[in-house]
Amino acid sequence: MDVQMFDSVFDALADTPAEAANMKARSELLSVLKARIRSWEVSQEAAAGRLGITRPRLNDLLQGKIAKFSLDALVNLATASGLTVHVHVAERLDPAAVTPARGRTRRMATGMSRRCEGRGGSSRRGTPCRYAASCAPRHA
Repeated sequence: MDVQMFDSVFDALADTPAEAANMKARSELLSVLKARIRSWEVSQEAAAGRLGITRPRLNDLLQGKIAKFSLDALVNLATASGLTVHVHVAERLDPAAVTPARGRTRRMATGMSRRCEGRGGSSRRGTPCRYAASCAPRHA
């Protein structure tokens, strides 16, 4: 099996560069929010009240459960905590590495696409795999 190298763990986990960028942004916001909330040195109940969320929701944030928070929700929480959010947009260094947001995925060393995973059907809907052309070895 070939070894693949990625710039970050999010590039390895995500199907597209857009998904990886979203995960990176959420991770950064989550980390900053956790530090901000812990600096208050108040109970979770008080911190949740300050942010306008429930204590269980605050606990999910403090436990780093990134999948439970959208980018919008984290921006709103950052603002509620007194932080200012700035977005930095720059051109990618390697334009050839850009893939469409939908329709194709990176190929794995096994010859199948990341979404199909060799099941012969979409991992999301149980329908025939639309990536069959890139997964040909698994669909033969």
